[in-house]
Amino acid sequence: MNFHSSIKIDPYINIDAGTFSPYEHGEVYVLDDGGEVDLDLGNYERFLDVTLHRDNNITTGKIYQHVINKERKGDYLGKTVQVCMDTASSCLRNVVCIGCNVYATLNFLQVVPHITDAIQAWVERVAKIPVSPDMAQPEVCIIELGGTIGDIEGMPFVEAFRQFQVGRTSHQVQVPKIMVSFYLSSGWVGRTFAPSTCHWCRSRRRRASTRPSPPRPASES
Repeated sequence: MNFHSSIKIDPYINIDAGTFSPYEHGEVYVLDDGGEVDLDLGNYERFLDVTLHRDNNITTGKIYQHVINKERKGDYLGKTVQVCMDTASSCLRNVVCIGCNVYATLNFLQVVPHITDAIQAWVERVAKIPVSPDMAQPEVCIIELGGTIGDIEGMPFVEAFRQFQVGRTSHQVQVPKIMVSFYLSSGWVGRTFAPSTCHWCRSRRRRASTRPSPPRPASES
């Protein structure tokens, strides 16, 4: 199996890491195609022995620039450009509750999740690009979503991957999730401290980005 691809997501508005402060983000890594990316992606490239490209680094700035350019060209045919479908659904419920007319309701029904769709399409396209010396299509792509769960910048990406997982997208991919959390253990106190892990779990469940556990059989209740 070829585990020969990786994507690093930085939920910043910056287009790339070229203007990042080295005091905040460390050294900038330059790829073979000239792409300036976070050093994490450079470590993935070296450890996996592959040749990654600038599109293997996704930022909020790149996604919004891509969507805005399409909107300026008229690709969305006058539709309201939105971040995700959940936002539209929330607006729709509010419209219905205050008794607006049917025309306004239909307008909200036609809203398309442009930002989350762009994230999903970008990930699916880049994950299939050969990056290994044998130029074989990767079978697995390791994706790191940087930042912290709960940061407002990362919410569109969390929602995009939630839609991948629960099947609310036309993109047919499997996206298992692995959480990396700081877990402090103090020997002299004799207990562990995991507030960050607890916050992560609460945030994930509140956004329905984890599948609920299957119900136990009646005999085990």
